[in-house]
Amino acid sequence: MESAGLKKRIFLLTDGAVSSPSLTIEQARQHNAQIRVFSFGLGSGCDTNLVTSVARAGRGTYTLVRDNDPNLNGLVIRALQNAMEPSLFDTSYGFGPELMSAPEEIYRNTLIFATKLMSREEFSALEFFFKTKSEDTREALDLHFTRADFQ
Repeated sequence: MESAGLKKRIFLLTDGAVSSPSLTIEQARQHNAQIRVFSFGLGSGCDTNLVTSVARAGRGTYTLVRDNDPNLNGLVIRALQNAMEPSLFDTSYGFGPELMSAPEEIYRNTLIFATKLMSREEFSALEFFFKTKSEDTREALDLHFTRADFQ
């Protein structure tokens, strides 16, 4: 039985040898409102473009597992943790009007670094923003901080 408001998750395990990678990516994109896709690329010869693109299109994460990787358990656990958490969709952040990141999916406990070299004048008028849509959250976030907020 499906719980209301919860999305289905698909874990795609592949060595990247897919006959139609663009169709696979497009299917993930078309259904990402109902189903999130988390992909695992297996082996050193896997198609990393397919693995990363299908995860981004499917609003999931990707994991690249090299041959005989000793960290396999940790990689799998991290992917499962991401799949169990809601995410912030179409998130962007930056200083002032300057966008620092392409819109991306951010998961709980993800550390974000944002740096910018600036003049003394720019620092005196410092502004920082963080915006996201409300896809997996109860409401959209639109945070805006100025230097005065930190004094």
